[in-house]
Amino acid sequence: MNTPIGNILILDNSPSITGAYKSIVSVAKTLQKKHHFVFTSPSPPLVESLSRSKISAYHIPFLEIQKNWRLFFYIPVLIINCFRIQRIINKRQINIIHVNDLYNMCGIILKIFNPKLSLVYHVRLLPTSYAKKLYYIWRKLIEKYADEIIFVSNTVASNFKRGVIIYDAIPDTISPQLSSKKQQNESFTILYLSNYIEGKGHKQAIDAYKLALPSINNTQLVFKGGTLGKLKNQAFKNTLVNYTAKLGLEKHIIFNEFSNNPKADVIKADLMLNFSESESFSMTTLEALVYQTPIIATACGGPSEIIEHNKSGMLVSVNDILAMSKAIIRLANDAALRTLFILEGKKRAESKFDFNNQVNLVSSVYTRLLK
Repeated sequence: MNTPIGNILILDNSPSITGAYKSIVSVAKTLQKKHHFVFTSPSPPLVESLSRSKISAYHIPFLEIQKNWRLFFYIPVLIINCFRIQRIINKRQINIIHVNDLYNMCGIILKIFNPKLSLVYHVRLLPTSYAKKLYYIWRKLIEKYADEIIFVSNTVASNFKRGVIIYDAIPDTISPQLSSKKQQNESFTILYLSNYIEGKGHKQAIDAYKLALPSINNTQLVFKGGTLGKLKNQAFKNTLVNYTAKLGLEKHIIFNEFSNNPKADVIKADLMLNFSESESFSMTTLEALVYQTPIIATACGGPSEIIEHNKSGMLVSVNDILAMSKAIIRLANDAALRTLFILEGKKRAESKFDFNNQVNLVSSVYTRLLK
């Protein structure tokens, strides 16, 4: 067995399991024999989960920029966190800091005071995100101080002057026999796998499904996602539930909590939707291809790079409710088209988003910096 090379500190700010979190953890687990990894996380449950996977992890609270009184504490918390992380750097003899999105400025500050440290920023956010007013500033700082910048898609990379594109990927495969079972279900399940966050397209899905419902029999729209522990997300979910009741669709539309087994949910579903207004990548879209479930997604960034329209899935315009409803009707009533998407989607995932290829690209970044 080769001796692991380099000590890599991953700064992750996910309050719970997200696509970004799942992606970087999968990479770390795969490369454990080649590199040493240490994580920081604002979530104690995630710290415990990492520890059970034999990955060292530390709890570092993170204060997200918000339009309320907490904004006044952002700078003090940022400075305090830098001192906390510096102790980890010294204790674990860290060589590389890998920041798992662009909005954590601890990486920049630590690089300034530790110029010999290598700094990697993994950019997963678009300028149209909640932090669009600060995006330009963050981009300038990252381009100035980061030794390497990784983008999850061409859509994200187009906003920067330098860096490498490394797609997220899923370390999993699925038995081809499972795809045939989707055509034999008596009831037709349409799955919307997304946390309850404004801008993720939940309401558009409800409106499109309502419009499509008279033309599709024995169907159910199932939402699954979490609120990330935020009151505004819980309020948004409540709004969706009340809106569904107002439309009289309670028997047809189900709101479930966060799924601990999204793979099983995707496999069981007959169709998936992703009507987000903006996606830098979209792990749920890729999961649909890998786990062989037809998907309709908005051409909102990442999904356009994952799906080949009318070959491995369907793309519709953002907020185009009529196009969304027509796509739902078409796929719900056309088993042959669903089978085509399943087969072509699997090929697409294997050729363009092979997990080992993406992991090797990340590893090559680490190796290059360590030299």
